[in-house]
Amino acid sequence: MPYVPRPATIVRCAHCSTPFESRNLRRKYCSNSCNVLASYQRTGARSEPRPSKADLERGLATLIELMTAKERAAASAPKPIAAPKPKPAPETKELSLSEAKAKLQELAYARKKVRELTEKLAEDKKLKETKPAKTSPKHSR
Repeated sequence: MPYVPRPATIVRCAHCSTPFESRNLRRKYCSNSCNVLASYQRTGARSEPRPSKADLERGLATLIELMTAKERAAASAPKPIAAPKPKPAPETKELSLSEAKAKLQELAYARKKVRELTEKLAEDKKLKETKPAKTSPKHSR
């Protein structure tokens, strides 16, 4: 027996009451958007409609106007002059020549150690990258 399509019937949308043709007897809505809006209406998920693009643009223009007006008002307002706070004098200790040399040697030694450690880390990283990944004994044959 060959396939015979069901004849189209005119049905009214359950949400917007627009007539539409349907071959499916269970179809209630003319489009997916009417289905979604009807669902929102039933569940109360959206109590108010989304603002239109024009409303959003007007709101954005108002916000920009308010911000620029605020900036202009702030720029024209006299700024109070605050006296600068005196900086506390750092406590410095006079070093003798021998003490200064000792400090410099300590710093040089610390720099050398840091350089050695960073080189060692770089070498370890290179070794890890070049090492082939170990396979587990279960999967190797």
